[in-house]
Amino acid sequence: MRLRNGVDMVKISRIEEAFARRGEAFLARFCTAAELDDCRSEGDAGWRWGSLAARFAAKEALAKALGTGIAGGVNLREIEVARGESGEPHYKLSGSTEQRFADAGFTDSSLSLSHEADLAIAMCVIW
Repeated sequence: MRLRNGVDMVKISRIEEAFARRGEAFLARFCTAAELDDCRSEGDAGWRWGSLAARFAAKEALAKALGTGIAGGVNLREIEVARGESGEPHYKLSGSTEQRFADAGFTDSSLSLSHEADLAIAMCVIW
């Protein structure tokens, strides 16, 4: 079995600052509609910045595990970070990114996310 991993860490304030400059168009560049719905704060129009940053890190971590990086043709919007029944994060791939994953011989993945203070981190394992 072939096993690869990827890890990425993002400053949460970096995501907030980019949003302040570009608005929701910035988030739409890397988030799916389902991810945006999942990361909206309850009770107001704000965002759960730590969750958004962790999702960005998760997408970068998967691209690293694939060995391509983002510049290597992986589309961030074709990598969705979803939640399972118990709240555990997992990937939903689509389009050319899903095809690249399959063509490389990978069949499954595991994802762990965390955020604290101004940092969000993601660890991805693919096999």
